[in-house]
Amino acid sequence: MDKDKFTLMLQELSPKPRKVLKLLLEGKTDDEIAEGISASPATVRKHIQNLCDRFDIRSEIAGLKLNRREELIVLVGQYKPELVSDRFRAIIPAPVFPATTNNTLNQPLQDWGNAPDPAVLFDREDNQDTLKEWILQDHCRIIALLGMGGIGKTSLSVKLAKQIENEFEFVIWRSLRNAPPLFKLLTDWINFLSRGQKNCSSMDILDRISLLIEYLQKSRCLLILDNFHTILTPGDFAGHYKKDYKDYGQLLNRLGKESHQSCLLLTSRETPREIPVLQAETLAVRTLELQGSQKVAREILKDKKLSGEAEWEKLINVYRCNPLALKIVSKTIHELFDNDVAKFLDQSLTYVLRDIRVLIEDQVYRLSELGKTILYWLAIQQKPATLEQLQESLCASRSRLPSDLIGALESLKERSLIETHKENSTSHFTLQPVVMEYIRDEIIKQVSEEIYEASQQSNETEKILDKLNLLRSHELKKSQEDLREGKLISLFSFIKGRLYTYENLRNQHTIIDNLNQLQSNLESKSKIEVGYAVENLKNLLEELKNDEA
Repeated sequence: MDKDKFTLMLQELSPKPRKVLKLLLEGKTDDEIAEGISASPATVRKHIQNLCDRFDIRSEIAGLKLNRREELIVLVGQYKPELVSDRFRAIIPAPVFPATTNNTLNQPLQDWGNAPDPAVLFDREDNQDTLKEWILQDHCRIIALLGMGGIGKTSLSVKLAKQIENEFEFVIWRSLRNAPPLFKLLTDWINFLSRGQKNCSSMDILDRISLLIEYLQKSRCLLILDNFHTILTPGDFAGHYKKDYKDYGQLLNRLGKESHQSCLLLTSRETPREIPVLQAETLAVRTLELQGSQKVAREILKDKKLSGEAEWEKLINVYRCNPLALKIVSKTIHELFDNDVAKFLDQSLTYVLRDIRVLIEDQVYRLSELGKTILYWLAIQQKPATLEQLQESLCASRSRLPSDLIGALESLKERSLIETHKENSTSHFTLQPVVMEYIRDEIIKQVSEEIYEASQQSNETEKILDKLNLLRSHELKKSQEDLREGKLISLFSFIKGRLYTYENLRNQHTIIDNLNQLQSNLESKSKIEVGYAVENLKNLLEELKNDEA
């Protein structure tokens, strides 16, 4: 529906429906509207239903149920924003520009949405130059800017777009952090690109994509989608969509394959599954994986005025040059360690601060069970492992296929949770130090919780087995290397220390008695049933008895 048709239909409304619409746009409830027109709430609901029918507001699109009232308010907000209460501003699409606008190529129409102010961007010139070349010279249709959380993808996307904005007639920056359905995003884009002259509320998804491509063909547009990984499903292999967001894959496919003069730049912690296929088919689709930079890292520490420069290299290596992680840890060093990096490192080389933990938790949460198992295994081993070693340990029971393992490793690499390096021409897999420390903390916490809960099961073996998961599935090593001191420490010593924090296990003899009882209950079961549980309990008992000696 265009603006002229909407205006005519609005003018033709009879007095009572017009008043109902006015009160609805003011944010009144059904009861308040009923009082205003001296009718029942049921009559009000009927009037609103008739208004939605009159303005051709659909109840669903592509199987997705729509809030017809909200869609009606959005429609009025597009053409008559002055009629809509401020309380509805959040659902009204981008600002509308009249068709008579004087904007030209030298004055691009821009909608930055909730884009953050570009932070100081340390030494990303090489990345910026590459992206500029791909967009302005090679005319790429889709570029995926990839990397783990905190690496600087969002800042780079904003900074880049600001630098090249005058090369485009339209620039639109949107975040998918709140996971908007595609039909709403397309409505927003089309409204902006048509300067408010095109309403697509009655069109299905495919027609909306087709209309969007028409605008991208007619005008040179730069579209930025930040946080694309938000609409990708956790727990699956990387790049798969959540249930109601698969149509975003259709959008990528068509934007990548069909000819147009515009560019979609997306940022993501994972590669959407369509991108590698499109890359194989056309040079117009490319990816750039953002890596940490030693120079950037040193500039951050210098900017934060940290001392102990001789230790900077060690700190930078631990956090793998991640800008956000280094900014977070710099704040702690400033507030608690007098700006001295060496003092901080004396406490813990890989201390996992709360805000950094959130970054890692988000990545780990999105993994499949096999992906988590690989992380735990690598953290327990504390040294790089080959593919053959991983297959031998994790596929021995034949409950997992080698192809599953390879897929899980690819997913972990996509999510920047494992690193690979070559030794004698053979690839070895390992964890970043801070990820290693985080997973080790999780192992200690989970194993301690399992032991405590199992000890409360009154010698009921089946219930005990149900509580012991990680303790059964992983062989915990007797000792691990302390990354700070370079010496061997016992993983069980950390578990022992945590067990003392439980109310019923604060006495060493009580802990030993409970562990002996658990071991006794499990020894009657087969190796298949108990896994590594008995062996792990024996090693933990040995650690406790060493304290008695």
